[in-house]
Amino acid sequence: MPRSPLQRLQKAFIEPSALIEDIALRHKSRLLNIFLLIMIVVFMGMDGYHLATTPGYTPPWYGCVFLFGSYTLNHAGFYRVSSLMTLVMFPIVIFINIVSGNSSTPMTTIFYLIPGLILAGILLSFKLTTLFAIAEIAIMLSMPLAAPKSFAGFDSIVGPFSALLISAVLVLVSIRHRNNVEAERQELLRISEEKYRAIVEDAVYGIFQST
Repeated sequence: MPRSPLQRLQKAFIEPSALIEDIALRHKSRLLNIFLLIMIVVFMGMDGYHLATTPGYTPPWYGCVFLFGSYTLNHAGFYRVSSLMTLVMFPIVIFINIVSGNSSTPMTTIFYLIPGLILAGILLSFKLTTLFAIAEIAIMLSMPLAAPKSFAGFDSIVGPFSALLISAVLVLVSIRHRNNVEAERQELLRISEEKYRAIVEDAVYGIFQST
């Protein structure tokens, strides 16, 4: 049956590489492709807007390298490298962009640490997401020292810091809940398999005795 145009687009841009055989990894790779495509469209739109309205604006080329590089690697089947590259992109690009003075709106830019944290909650384990959250919180707290021209003091980052902290708590609670649900599902599956095995074994024994 021929594919529709939408299905062909999904196959070309979203579906993971055939090199990834594990079902769970294919699912994560597909989510990462969707996320990266959205980020590419959003950042291209924002850069286009600033180029048109802000004299002397220079797009952060290193952010484009991270985004397009991560998408290309993931689409080629290198999911783990791509996911790591995508996650480190957020703190590195944001920090460089603000400290170098390239960001015309530092307060808005620093809020982009939150999407990185949410993506970490999707791609990483509870422990690794916790470490990633701590790293992002440390970067945000360092902003008044690293970029005093953009942030006068801690009072100037209370809003984004609170948003990042609340997001971290929600993401970690969500991961814990997801892990508990999966553990319960696996336990119920194990119990069901044991019952089925016992029924089959008893049935075979009963047939042997009857014969």
